[in-house]
Amino acid sequence: MQFIYFMFYKKDTICGLDIGSSFIRAIIAKGVKDGEVEVIGFVELPSAGIRNGMIVDINEASSVIKEIVKKIEEETDEDFNDVYISISGPHIAAKVTKGVAMVSKADGEISLEDVSRALENASAVSINQNRQILHVIPQEFVVDNERNILDPVGMYGLKLEVNALIIEVFTPFLRNLRKAVNLVGLNIAGIIASGLCSSLAVSSKRERELGLLVLDIGSGSSNLIIHEEDKVLHVNNIPLNAGHITKDLAIGLQKSIDIAERLKINCGDCLTDNVDKKETIDLSKIFENENGIIRRREIAEIIEARVRELFEAVAKDLKKVGRQKLLPAGVVLVGGGAKLNSLVDLAKEVLGMPARIGFPRSVNLSELNDPIYANLTGIIYWALETENIIANAGKESPFFNKIIKWFRTTFLP
Repeated sequence: MQFIYFMFYKKDTICGLDIGSSFIRAIIAKGVKDGEVEVIGFVELPSAGIRNGMIVDINEASSVIKEIVKKIEEETDEDFNDVYISISGPHIAAKVTKGVAMVSKADGEISLEDVSRALENASAVSINQNRQILHVIPQEFVVDNERNILDPVGMYGLKLEVNALIIEVFTPFLRNLRKAVNLVGLNIAGIIASGLCSSLAVSSKRERELGLLVLDIGSGSSNLIIHEEDKVLHVNNIPLNAGHITKDLAIGLQKSIDIAERLKINCGDCLTDNVDKKETIDLSKIFENENGIIRRREIAEIIEARVRELFEAVAKDLKKVGRQKLLPAGVVLVGGGAKLNSLVDLAKEVLGMPARIGFPRSVNLSELNDPIYANLTGIIYWALETENIIANAGKESPFFNKIIKWFRTTFLP
């Protein structure tokens, strides 16, 4: 499933809204208590005006957003104005670029202004007219040919270079999204790519330092993000997803999409060899007004073929960036597609790395302990961390001022 996530702020209260092709889900959290995100509300409604994660009917989408915001406000007795949006989907692309700046101070000490100019130069790249830059994320700094510097501020040199990851997005998508939100009477304060959130929700700093792939298998698209040395190394979209599996089952079994989806979830398996050749499913015992017998192995054959194709596409992408079988922390699987039986085993076989399902960490509400909510809960962690940074900025500490500048450069378009 493709997702769009909203964050509403009112003081220390954060609301995350997940707009998917099937459902719009929202949660509200109020900080951290006893080491857990304190969720105080959770609401979901069937979505409308959304197809494959893209808004296709602004008025319908706005109507559902308005209704779910109303329900959140009623449930929690909170109201909201500003909104932070996290987006995902095939319209997001990334590429590595380079920026250079000469150190401005006479004594050669590198300042935040030098870093800012280097990042600005890195973002001065040619992109298509209908696309715009969403993030400029530093991967490494180079000071007078000394590489792998994470924070050059305060160091000495003549020339500062930065290798940065540029994440760009389809401009018409953002315009449609802004209009849908504005019709509800909400203001957009910032936008963030959702992969950054899901990684934060399901992985540790140690894993991101070692080398980690987070793969979100949704019904509309599959998105991946690679971390190494606690940096974002690569972001990409894979044009194969859980929705393709459902469609394959519907065609192969000659059944409706709804029946195919339930069979996938309740009776499916990613490894054909795990299923007895003689095992059958009596459809009349599962569905009303539906008759017939289906071999469970036939379902597994269809699922395995598509999932194997997905993982092979991921392996090919890893090879392009020189990380095939070279991420010690392995792959973390999130999204609705991550709930398929034997998915982890097939991931290990095809990708040749450790694999696990990504469950949101340290959330007090048990209903959210599900890979579907990785991005949604991750956006809350992201919000809590950045809000804490901003709250501490009043200390007039150069450290906090530096972090805020870094945050705004990295995450706010």
